[in-house]
Amino acid sequence: MLRDVVRECKLRGLTLRGDAARAMKASLEKDPDATVESLIEAVRQRVERGKTCVVDAEVVRGALEEERPCLVVLDAYATPRLAYDPGSHKFSLVRGSTPSRSEAYRARYELARERVARCFPQICRLDAVSAPACVLGVVLEIESKFYLEDLHSVVRVEFGSATAYGGFFAEGMVVVVEGEVDGNVFRARAVGHPPPEPREAAFRAIGGVHLDVFGDARVATSVDAPPWIIAAETHLDAPTVLPRLRHLMEGLVAPASRRYKAAMDHAKSRGSREPPRIVVALVGNFLSSRLSGAAKLRELKARFADLAAMIASLEIDADFLLVPGPRDPCLGSATVLPRPKLPARVLQPFMDKIPTTTAATSPCRLRGPDGRELVIHRGNTLRKLRKLSSALVPATASEKFDLRPTDHLAKTLIDQAHLAPFSLNIQPVQSDFDHALRLYPPPNALALADDTAPRFDTVYENCAVFNPGNFAQDGAFVLYDPLTCKVDSSRVPPS
Repeated sequence: MLRDVVRECKLRGLTLRGDAARAMKASLEKDPDATVESLIEAVRQRVERGKTCVVDAEVVRGALEEERPCLVVLDAYATPRLAYDPGSHKFSLVRGSTPSRSEAYRARYELARERVARCFPQICRLDAVSAPACVLGVVLEIESKFYLEDLHSVVRVEFGSATAYGGFFAEGMVVVVEGEVDGNVFRARAVGHPPPEPREAAFRAIGGVHLDVFGDARVATSVDAPPWIIAAETHLDAPTVLPRLRHLMEGLVAPASRRYKAAMDHAKSRGSREPPRIVVALVGNFLSSRLSGAAKLRELKARFADLAAMIASLEIDADFLLVPGPRDPCLGSATVLPRPKLPARVLQPFMDKIPTTTAATSPCRLRGPDGRELVIHRGNTLRKLRKLSSALVPATASEKFDLRPTDHLAKTLIDQAHLAPFSLNIQPVQSDFDHALRLYPPPNALALADDTAPRFDTVYENCAVFNPGNFAQDGAFVLYDPLTCKVDSSRVPPS
Protein backbone atom coordinates (compact mmCIF):
# COMPACT_ATOMS: atom_id res chain seq x y z
CA MET A 1 0.00 0.00 0.00
CA LEU A 2 2.81 2.43 0.87
CA ARG A 3 4.35 1.78 -2.55
CA ASP A 4 1.04 2.65 -4.24
CA VAL A 5 0.87 5.92 -2.29
CA VAL A 6 4.39 6.97 -3.25
CA ARG A 7 3.93 5.99 -6.92
CA GLU A 8 0.62 7.81 -7.33
CA CYS A 9 2.04 10.95 -5.69
CA LYS A 10 4.99 10.95 -8.07
CA LEU A 11 2.64 10.63 -11.04
CA ARG A 12 0.93 13.84 -9.88
CA GLY A 13 4.19 15.72 -9.34
CA LEU A 14 3.91 15.65 -5.56
CA THR A 15 6.95 15.29 -3.30
CA LEU A 16 5.95 13.09 -0.39
CA ARG A 17 7.72 13.31 2.96
CA GLY A 18 8.01 10.24 5.15
CA ASP A 19 5.61 11.49 7.83
CA ALA A 20 2.99 12.24 5.15
CA ALA A 21 3.33 8.78 3.61
CA ARG A 22 2.86 7.17 7.01
CA ALA A 23 -0.18 9.38 7.76
CA MET A 24 -1.78 8.47 4.43
CA LYS A 25 -1.08 4.77 4.95
CA ALA A 26 -2.64 4.91 8.43
CA SER A 27 -5.73 6.67 7.04
CA LEU A 28 -6.20 4.06 4.31
CA GLU A 29 -5.82 1.19 6.78
CA LYS A 30 -8.37 2.79 9.11
CA ASP A 31 -10.96 3.23 6.33
CA PRO A 32 -11.24 0.06 4.15
CA ASP A 33 -13.54 1.85 1.68
CA ALA A 34 -11.06 4.65 1.04
CA THR A 35 -8.76 4.36 -1.96
CA VAL A 36 -5.28 5.61 -2.72
CA GLU A 37 -6.72 7.53 -5.67
CA SER A 38 -9.38 9.42 -3.72
CA LEU A 39 -7.07 10.27 -0.81
CA ILE A 40 -4.28 11.57 -3.05
CA GLU A 41 -6.78 13.61 -5.06
CA ALA A 42 -7.95 15.27 -1.83
CA VAL A 43 -4.30 15.97 -0.91
CA ARG A 44 -3.55 17.30 -4.41
CA GLN A 45 -6.50 19.71 -4.29
CA ARG A 46 -5.29 21.04 -0.94
CA VAL A 47 -1.71 21.41 -2.23
CA GLU A 48 -2.97 23.37 -5.26
CA ARG A 49 -4.34 26.00 -2.90
CA GLY A 50 -0.91 26.35 -1.27
CA LYS A 51 2.48 27.44 -2.58
CA THR A 52 4.46 24.20 -2.51
CA CYS A 53 4.38 20.71 -4.01
CA VAL A 54 5.85 19.19 -0.85
CA VAL A 55 3.35 17.06 1.05
CA ASP A 56 3.92 16.71 4.79
CA ALA A 57 1.77 15.25 7.57
CA GLU A 58 0.10 18.62 8.21
CA VAL A 59 -1.13 18.80 4.61
CA VAL A 60 -2.50 15.25 4.86
CA ARG A 61 -4.31 16.04 8.12
CA GLY A 62 -5.81 19.14 6.56
CA ALA A 63 -7.08 17.16 3.57
CA LEU A 64 -8.60 14.54 5.85
CA GLU A 65 -10.31 17.16 8.00
CA GLU A 66 -11.78 19.22 5.15
CA GLU A 67 -15.54 19.63 5.04
CA ARG A 68 -17.05 16.82 2.99
CA PRO A 69 -20.64 15.98 2.16
CA CYS A 70 -22.45 13.32 4.17
CA LEU A 71 -24.08 11.92 1.03
CA VAL A 72 -22.88 11.49 -2.56
CA VAL A 73 -25.26 10.20 -5.25
CA LEU A 74 -23.77 8.80 -8.46
CA ASP A 75 -26.18 8.15 -11.30
CA ALA A 76 -25.59 5.57 -14.02
CA TYR A 77 -24.70 8.08 -16.72
CA ALA A 78 -22.07 9.74 -14.53
CA THR A 79 -20.40 6.46 -13.54
CA PRO A 80 -16.84 6.40 -14.91
CA ARG A 81 -16.00 3.48 -17.19
CA LEU A 82 -13.19 1.48 -15.65
CA ALA A 83 -11.63 -1.00 -18.06
CA TYR A 84 -9.79 -4.07 -16.80
CA ASP A 85 -6.41 -4.95 -18.30
CA PRO A 86 -5.70 -8.71 -17.91
CA GLY A 87 -2.01 -8.09 -18.53
CA SER A 88 -1.40 -5.63 -15.71
CA HIS A 89 -4.28 -6.93 -13.54
CA LYS A 90 -5.37 -3.32 -13.05
CA PHE A 91 -8.32 -1.09 -13.87
CA SER A 92 -7.89 2.18 -15.73
CA LEU A 93 -10.26 5.03 -16.54
CA VAL A 94 -11.44 5.04 -20.17
CA ARG A 95 -12.56 8.32 -21.73
CA GLY A 96 -14.19 9.11 -25.04
CA SER A 97 -14.61 5.74 -26.75
CA THR A 98 -17.94 3.91 -26.89
CA PRO A 99 -17.72 0.14 -26.45
CA SER A 100 -19.60 -2.18 -28.78
CA ARG A 101 -21.93 -4.86 -27.48
CA SER A 102 -19.25 -7.50 -27.99
CA GLU A 103 -16.73 -5.41 -26.06
CA ALA A 104 -19.17 -5.04 -23.17
CA TYR A 105 -19.61 -8.83 -23.08
CA ARG A 106 -15.86 -9.35 -23.31
CA ALA A 107 -15.35 -7.04 -20.33
CA ARG A 108 -17.84 -9.08 -18.28
CA TYR A 109 -16.08 -12.32 -19.26
CA GLU A 110 -12.54 -11.10 -18.55
CA LEU A 111 -13.52 -9.79 -15.14
CA ALA A 112 -15.05 -13.17 -14.26
CA ARG A 113 -12.04 -15.04 -15.66
CA GLU A 114 -9.68 -13.02 -13.46
CA ARG A 115 -11.68 -13.91 -10.33
CA VAL A 116 -11.88 -17.58 -11.33
CA ALA A 117 -8.14 -17.74 -12.00
CA ARG A 118 -7.41 -16.63 -8.44
CA CYS A 119 -9.38 -19.65 -7.13
CA PHE A 120 -9.17 -22.29 -9.89
CA PRO A 121 -5.94 -22.01 -11.87
CA GLN A 122 -6.71 -25.38 -13.50
CA ILE A 123 -9.55 -23.99 -15.66
CA CYS A 124 -9.18 -25.23 -19.27
CA ARG A 125 -9.73 -23.43 -22.55
CA LEU A 126 -12.66 -24.79 -24.52
CA ASP A 127 -10.47 -25.62 -27.51
CA ALA A 128 -8.07 -27.66 -25.34
CA VAL A 129 -10.48 -30.00 -23.50
CA SER A 130 -9.69 -33.69 -24.06
CA ALA A 131 -10.52 -35.25 -20.67
CA PRO A 132 -12.83 -34.46 -17.76
CA ALA A 133 -12.17 -30.81 -16.99
CA CYS A 134 -13.49 -27.52 -15.65
CA VAL A 135 -14.13 -24.80 -18.19
CA LEU A 136 -15.31 -21.20 -18.11
CA GLY A 137 -17.62 -19.80 -20.72
CA VAL A 138 -20.58 -17.62 -21.62
CA VAL A 139 -23.88 -19.46 -22.15
CA LEU A 140 -25.38 -19.02 -25.63
CA GLU A 141 -28.65 -20.33 -27.03
CA ILE A 142 -28.85 -20.98 -30.78
CA GLU A 143 -31.90 -22.67 -32.27
CA SER A 144 -33.00 -24.05 -28.87
CA LYS A 145 -29.57 -25.58 -28.19
CA PHE A 146 -27.07 -24.32 -25.65
CA TYR A 147 -23.40 -23.53 -26.25
CA LEU A 148 -20.43 -22.33 -24.22
CA GLU A 149 -18.16 -19.64 -25.61
CA ASP A 150 -14.81 -18.39 -24.37
CA LEU A 151 -12.21 -16.21 -26.10
CA HIS A 152 -11.00 -19.16 -28.19
CA SER A 153 -13.88 -21.42 -29.16
CA VAL A 154 -17.59 -22.27 -29.06
CA VAL A 155 -18.73 -25.73 -27.90
CA ARG A 156 -22.17 -27.31 -27.74
CA VAL A 157 -23.10 -28.13 -24.11
CA GLU A 158 -25.70 -30.37 -22.46
CA PHE A 159 -26.88 -29.35 -18.98
CA GLY A 160 -29.61 -31.99 -18.65
CA SER A 161 -27.97 -34.09 -15.91
CA ALA A 162 -25.83 -31.36 -14.34
CA THR A 163 -25.93 -30.48 -10.66
CA ALA A 164 -26.29 -26.75 -10.18
CA TYR A 165 -24.37 -25.35 -7.23
CA GLY A 166 -26.65 -22.52 -6.18
CA GLY A 167 -28.08 -19.53 -7.98
CA PHE A 168 -30.01 -19.16 -11.22
CA PHE A 169 -28.65 -19.67 -14.72
CA ALA A 170 -29.56 -17.98 -17.99
CA GLU A 171 -28.28 -17.23 -21.46
CA GLY A 172 -25.57 -14.58 -21.35
CA MET A 173 -24.13 -15.58 -17.98
CA VAL A 174 -20.52 -16.54 -17.38
CA VAL A 175 -20.46 -20.00 -15.78
CA VAL A 176 -17.96 -22.54 -14.49
CA VAL A 177 -18.79 -26.01 -15.84
CA GLU A 178 -17.31 -29.38 -14.92
CA GLY A 179 -17.75 -32.22 -17.40
CA GLU A 180 -16.23 -34.00 -20.36
CA VAL A 181 -16.39 -34.02 -24.13
CA ASP A 182 -18.57 -36.66 -25.79
CA GLY A 183 -18.16 -36.37 -29.53
CA ASN A 184 -18.83 -32.71 -30.33
CA VAL A 185 -20.78 -32.09 -27.14
CA PHE A 186 -19.50 -31.05 -23.72
CA ARG A 187 -21.65 -32.96 -21.22
CA ALA A 188 -21.87 -31.04 -17.96
CA ARG A 189 -21.80 -32.83 -14.61
CA ALA A 190 -21.84 -29.66 -12.52
CA VAL A 191 -22.40 -25.98 -13.19
CA GLY A 192 -21.83 -22.98 -10.98
CA HIS A 193 -21.17 -19.27 -11.00
CA PRO A 194 -17.73 -17.66 -10.82
CA PRO A 195 -16.59 -17.55 -7.19
CA PRO A 196 -17.66 -14.37 -5.41
CA GLU A 197 -15.05 -11.92 -4.21
CA PRO A 198 -16.05 -9.80 -1.21
CA ARG A 199 -15.47 -6.07 -1.40
CA GLU A 200 -12.39 -6.09 0.82
CA ALA A 201 -10.81 -8.98 -1.11
CA ALA A 202 -11.48 -7.24 -4.43
CA PHE A 203 -9.72 -4.07 -3.30
CA ARG A 204 -6.77 -6.13 -2.05
CA ALA A 205 -6.56 -8.14 -5.27
CA ILE A 206 -6.68 -5.14 -7.60
CA GLY A 207 -4.84 -2.72 -5.35
CA GLY A 208 -7.59 -0.15 -4.94
CA VAL A 209 -6.14 2.21 -7.55
CA HIS A 210 -8.80 3.41 -10.05
CA LEU A 211 -11.26 0.82 -8.71
CA ASP A 212 -13.52 3.25 -6.86
CA VAL A 213 -16.14 4.69 -9.24
CA PHE A 214 -16.72 7.59 -6.85
CA GLY A 215 -13.18 8.82 -7.54
CA ASP A 216 -12.27 11.73 -5.28
CA ALA A 217 -15.82 12.12 -3.94
CA ARG A 218 -14.87 11.47 -0.33
CA VAL A 219 -17.55 11.77 2.33
CA ALA A 220 -17.52 12.86 5.94
CA THR A 221 -16.97 10.33 8.67
CA SER A 222 -19.57 10.14 11.41
CA VAL A 223 -20.12 8.22 14.61
CA ASP A 224 -23.86 8.78 14.40
CA ALA A 225 -26.26 8.98 11.49
CA PRO A 226 -30.02 8.53 11.22
CA PRO A 227 -31.25 5.43 9.36
CA TRP A 228 -32.22 5.90 5.74
CA ILE A 229 -35.78 5.19 4.66
CA ILE A 230 -36.26 3.25 1.42
CA ALA A 231 -39.72 2.60 -0.02
CA ALA A 232 -40.61 1.15 -3.44
CA GLU A 233 -43.77 1.07 -5.54
CA THR A 234 -44.83 4.41 -4.08
CA HIS A 235 -47.91 4.87 -6.27
CA LEU A 236 -48.74 8.51 -5.60
CA ASP A 237 -52.17 8.15 -7.21
CA ALA A 238 -53.22 5.26 -4.95
CA PRO A 239 -55.67 6.44 -2.24
CA THR A 240 -53.68 4.86 0.61
CA VAL A 241 -50.19 6.02 -0.36
CA LEU A 242 -50.20 9.74 0.45
CA PRO A 243 -51.79 9.20 3.90
CA ARG A 244 -49.21 6.48 4.59
CA LEU A 245 -46.39 8.74 3.44
CA ARG A 246 -47.67 11.48 5.74
CA HIS A 247 -47.74 8.99 8.62
CA LEU A 248 -44.16 8.01 7.77
CA MET A 249 -43.02 11.64 7.56
CA GLU A 250 -44.68 12.60 10.84
CA GLY A 251 -43.51 9.53 12.73
CA LEU A 252 -39.92 9.12 11.52
CA VAL A 253 -38.71 11.84 9.17
CA ALA A 254 -39.93 14.95 11.00
CA PRO A 255 -38.39 13.93 14.37
CA ALA A 256 -35.09 13.09 12.63
CA SER A 257 -35.26 16.46 10.86
CA ARG A 258 -35.71 18.28 14.17
CA ARG A 259 -32.72 16.43 15.63
CA TYR A 260 -30.68 17.38 12.56
CA LYS A 261 -31.56 21.07 12.94
CA ALA A 262 -30.58 21.02 16.62
CA ALA A 263 -27.32 19.23 15.79
CA MET A 264 -26.67 21.72 12.99
CA ASP A 265 -27.07 24.68 15.35
CA HIS A 266 -24.71 22.99 17.80
CA ALA A 267 -22.16 22.30 15.04
CA LYS A 268 -22.25 25.93 13.89
CA SER A 269 -21.73 27.21 17.42
CA ARG A 270 -18.67 24.98 17.83
CA GLY A 271 -17.38 25.35 14.28
CA SER A 272 -17.59 21.59 13.73
CA ARG A 273 -18.76 19.56 10.74
CA GLU A 274 -22.30 19.46 9.46
CA PRO A 275 -24.17 16.38 10.77
CA PRO A 276 -25.80 13.97 8.29
CA ARG A 277 -29.44 14.43 7.34
CA ILE A 278 -31.93 11.60 7.18
CA VAL A 279 -32.21 10.20 3.64
CA VAL A 280 -35.59 9.24 2.16
CA ALA A 281 -35.35 7.18 -1.05
CA LEU A 282 -38.64 6.79 -2.90
CA VAL A 283 -38.57 4.26 -5.73
CA GLY A 284 -41.12 3.89 -8.57
CA ASN A 285 -43.36 3.04 -10.10
CA PHE A 286 -44.90 6.33 -8.99
CA LEU A 287 -48.27 5.77 -10.67
CA SER A 288 -50.55 2.75 -10.62
CA SER A 289 -52.73 3.93 -13.51
CA ARG A 290 -51.96 2.98 -17.11
CA LEU A 291 -51.99 6.52 -18.46
CA SER A 292 -49.64 7.38 -21.29
CA GLY A 293 -48.13 10.37 -23.04
CA ALA A 294 -48.93 13.90 -21.91
CA ALA A 295 -51.72 12.72 -19.59
CA LYS A 296 -49.25 10.62 -17.61
CA LEU A 297 -46.80 13.51 -17.33
CA ARG A 298 -49.52 15.87 -16.10
CA GLU A 299 -50.80 13.35 -13.56
CA LEU A 300 -47.35 12.59 -12.18
CA LYS A 301 -46.45 16.29 -11.96
CA ALA A 302 -49.63 16.99 -10.00
CA ARG A 303 -49.03 14.06 -7.64
CA PHE A 304 -45.46 15.15 -6.91
CA ALA A 305 -46.75 18.67 -6.23
CA ASP A 306 -49.19 17.24 -3.66
CA LEU A 307 -46.38 15.26 -2.01
CA ALA A 308 -44.12 18.33 -1.90
CA ALA A 309 -46.86 20.41 -0.27
CA MET A 310 -47.34 17.78 2.41
CA ILE A 311 -43.59 17.53 3.15
CA ALA A 312 -43.18 21.31 3.21
CA SER A 313 -46.09 21.67 5.65
CA LEU A 314 -44.17 19.50 8.12
CA GLU A 315 -41.03 21.68 7.78
CA ILE A 316 -38.88 18.65 7.05
CA ASP A 317 -35.18 19.05 6.28
CA ALA A 318 -34.05 15.77 4.69
CA ASP A 319 -32.30 14.45 1.60
CA PHE A 320 -34.86 12.99 -0.83
CA LEU A 321 -33.93 10.59 -3.61
CA LEU A 322 -36.35 9.72 -6.44
CA VAL A 323 -35.58 6.56 -8.45
CA PRO A 324 -37.78 5.70 -11.47
CA GLY A 325 -39.58 2.44 -12.09
CA PRO A 326 -40.12 0.66 -15.43
CA ARG A 327 -43.55 2.26 -15.99
CA ASP A 328 -42.52 5.81 -15.12
CA PRO A 329 -42.34 8.32 -18.02
CA CYS A 330 -38.60 8.57 -18.61
CA LEU A 331 -36.84 9.24 -21.90
CA GLY A 332 -36.07 6.18 -24.03
CA SER A 333 -37.39 2.65 -23.96
CA ALA A 334 -38.91 1.37 -20.73
CA THR A 335 -37.13 -1.98 -21.17
CA VAL A 336 -33.56 -0.70 -21.62
CA LEU A 337 -31.11 -0.29 -18.75
CA PRO A 338 -29.91 1.97 -17.25
CA ARG A 339 -33.23 3.75 -16.69
CA PRO A 340 -32.96 7.56 -17.02
CA LYS A 341 -34.04 9.89 -14.23
CA LEU A 342 -37.55 11.33 -14.15
CA PRO A 343 -38.07 14.36 -16.43
CA ALA A 344 -37.21 17.73 -14.88
CA ARG A 345 -40.55 19.27 -15.88
CA VAL A 346 -42.38 16.55 -13.91
CA LEU A 347 -40.28 17.07 -10.79
CA GLN A 348 -39.99 20.87 -10.93
CA PRO A 349 -42.84 21.58 -8.45
CA PHE A 350 -41.37 19.03 -6.03
CA MET A 351 -37.79 20.27 -6.31
CA ASP A 352 -38.83 23.92 -6.00
CA LYS A 353 -40.32 23.21 -2.57
CA ILE A 354 -37.84 20.48 -1.54
CA PRO A 355 -34.45 21.69 -2.87
CA THR A 356 -32.57 18.86 -1.11
CA THR A 357 -33.95 16.41 -3.70
CA THR A 358 -31.93 14.33 -6.15
CA ALA A 359 -33.50 12.77 -9.22
CA ALA A 360 -31.56 9.57 -9.83
CA THR A 361 -31.28 6.87 -12.46
CA SER A 362 -31.93 3.17 -11.97
CA PRO A 363 -29.50 1.90 -10.92
CA CYS A 364 -27.81 4.57 -8.84
CA ARG A 365 -25.08 4.47 -6.21
CA LEU A 366 -25.05 6.23 -2.87
CA ARG A 367 -22.08 6.83 -0.63
CA GLY A 368 -23.06 7.78 2.88
CA PRO A 369 -21.22 8.66 6.09
CA ASP A 370 -18.02 6.64 6.56
CA GLY A 371 -17.93 5.82 2.84
CA ARG A 372 -20.14 2.74 2.64
CA GLU A 373 -21.72 2.18 -0.75
CA LEU A 374 -25.37 1.36 -1.43
CA VAL A 375 -26.69 0.46 -4.89
CA ILE A 376 -30.42 0.96 -5.55
CA HIS A 377 -31.97 -0.76 -8.55
CA ARG A 378 -35.60 -1.04 -9.62
CA GLY A 379 -36.13 -4.11 -11.79
CA ASN A 380 -38.29 -7.22 -11.88
CA THR A 381 -35.41 -9.68 -11.93
CA LEU A 382 -36.48 -12.69 -9.86
CA ARG A 383 -39.36 -13.80 -12.09
CA LYS A 384 -37.14 -13.53 -15.16
CA LEU A 385 -34.36 -15.56 -13.54
CA ARG A 386 -36.66 -18.35 -12.35
CA LYS A 387 -38.24 -18.76 -15.77
CA LEU A 388 -34.95 -18.76 -17.68
CA SER A 389 -33.12 -21.00 -15.21
CA SER A 390 -35.76 -23.74 -15.30
CA ALA A 391 -35.31 -23.98 -19.07
CA LEU A 392 -31.50 -24.10 -18.90
CA VAL A 393 -30.73 -26.22 -15.83
CA PRO A 394 -33.69 -28.33 -14.64
CA ALA A 395 -32.29 -28.83 -11.10
CA THR A 396 -31.88 -25.24 -9.99
CA ALA A 397 -30.00 -26.18 -6.84
CA SER A 398 -28.52 -29.22 -5.23
CA GLU A 399 -29.62 -30.23 -1.72
CA LYS A 400 -26.51 -28.62 -0.35
CA PHE A 401 -27.67 -25.28 -1.75
CA ASP A 402 -31.36 -25.59 -0.92
CA LEU A 403 -31.89 -21.87 -0.32
CA ARG A 404 -34.79 -19.47 -0.65
CA PRO A 405 -35.33 -18.13 -4.18
CA THR A 406 -34.37 -14.69 -2.90
CA ASP A 407 -31.06 -16.08 -1.59
CA HIS A 408 -30.41 -17.55 -5.04
CA LEU A 409 -31.22 -14.12 -6.50
CA ALA A 410 -28.64 -12.41 -4.27
CA LYS A 411 -26.03 -15.08 -5.04
CA THR A 412 -26.60 -14.87 -8.78
CA LEU A 413 -26.18 -11.10 -9.04
CA ILE A 414 -23.16 -10.89 -6.72
CA ASP A 415 -21.44 -13.91 -8.32
CA GLN A 416 -22.11 -12.57 -11.82
CA ALA A 417 -21.02 -9.10 -10.62
CA HIS A 418 -23.78 -7.52 -12.70
CA LEU A 419 -27.35 -6.31 -12.22
CA ALA A 420 -28.50 -7.68 -15.58
CA PRO A 421 -26.39 -10.80 -16.30
CA PHE A 422 -28.40 -11.79 -19.36
CA SER A 423 -27.95 -11.72 -23.10
CA LEU A 424 -29.12 -8.48 -24.66
CA ASN A 425 -32.13 -10.11 -26.31
CA ILE A 426 -33.39 -10.94 -22.79
CA GLN A 427 -32.46 -7.65 -21.12
CA PRO A 428 -31.47 -4.77 -23.43
CA VAL A 429 -28.63 -2.66 -22.04
CA GLN A 430 -27.03 0.49 -23.41
CA SER A 431 -23.61 -0.92 -24.24
CA ASP A 432 -21.83 2.36 -23.48
CA PHE A 433 -23.23 2.22 -19.94
CA ASP A 434 -23.00 -1.52 -19.28
CA HIS A 435 -20.29 -0.74 -16.74
CA ALA A 436 -22.85 1.19 -14.65
CA LEU A 437 -24.63 -2.12 -13.95
CA ARG A 438 -21.44 -3.75 -12.71
CA LEU A 439 -21.32 -5.07 -9.14
CA TYR A 440 -17.55 -5.39 -8.87
CA PRO A 441 -16.32 -4.79 -6.34
CA PRO A 442 -19.59 -5.64 -4.60
CA PRO A 443 -21.22 -2.70 -2.80
CA ASN A 444 -21.67 -2.79 0.93
CA ALA A 445 -25.42 -3.05 0.34
CA LEU A 446 -27.75 -3.69 -2.59
CA ALA A 447 -31.40 -2.60 -2.60
CA LEU A 448 -33.33 -4.62 -5.18
CA ALA A 449 -36.76 -3.06 -5.56
CA ASP A 450 -38.30 -6.09 -7.29
CA ASP A 451 -42.07 -6.33 -7.54
CA THR A 452 -41.81 -10.02 -8.55
CA ALA A 453 -39.92 -10.95 -5.36
CA PRO A 454 -41.21 -11.12 -1.80
CA ARG A 455 -39.88 -8.72 0.74
CA PHE A 456 -36.55 -10.05 2.05
CA ASP A 457 -33.16 -9.19 3.43
CA THR A 458 -30.08 -11.36 3.47
CA VAL A 459 -26.30 -11.03 3.65
CA TYR A 460 -24.15 -12.66 0.99
CA GLU A 461 -20.36 -12.32 0.98
CA ASN A 462 -20.55 -9.32 3.33
CA CYS A 463 -23.04 -7.56 1.06
CA ALA A 464 -26.47 -6.79 2.53
CA VAL A 465 -29.09 -7.52 -0.14
CA PHE A 466 -32.71 -6.59 0.41
CA ASN A 467 -36.06 -5.84 -1.20
CA PRO A 468 -37.95 -3.02 0.58
CA GLY A 469 -41.31 -4.47 -0.48
CA ASN A 470 -44.38 -2.84 -2.00
CA PHE A 471 -45.32 0.38 -0.20
CA ALA A 472 -48.55 0.86 -2.14
CA GLN A 473 -49.73 -2.64 -1.30
CA ASP A 474 -49.09 -2.86 2.43
CA GLY A 475 -47.01 0.15 3.52
CA ALA A 476 -43.75 -1.83 3.49
CA PHE A 477 -40.43 0.00 3.72
CA VAL A 478 -36.99 -0.53 5.22
CA LEU A 479 -34.79 1.39 7.61
CA TYR A 480 -31.20 1.11 6.39
CA ASP A 481 -28.33 2.00 8.72
CA PRO A 482 -25.65 3.69 6.54
CA LEU A 483 -22.95 3.06 9.16
CA THR A 484 -23.48 -0.69 9.65
CA CYS A 485 -25.53 -1.65 6.54
CA LYS A 486 -28.07 -3.36 8.78
CA VAL A 487 -31.64 -3.48 7.50
CA ASP A 488 -34.81 -3.27 9.57
CA SER A 489 -38.06 -4.04 7.74
CA SER A 490 -41.13 -2.12 8.79
CA ARG A 491 -44.65 -1.16 7.71
CA VAL A 492 -46.91 1.87 7.88
CA PRO A 493 -50.35 0.75 9.02
CA PRO A 494 -53.37 1.89 7.00
CA SER A 495 -54.84 5.19 8.16
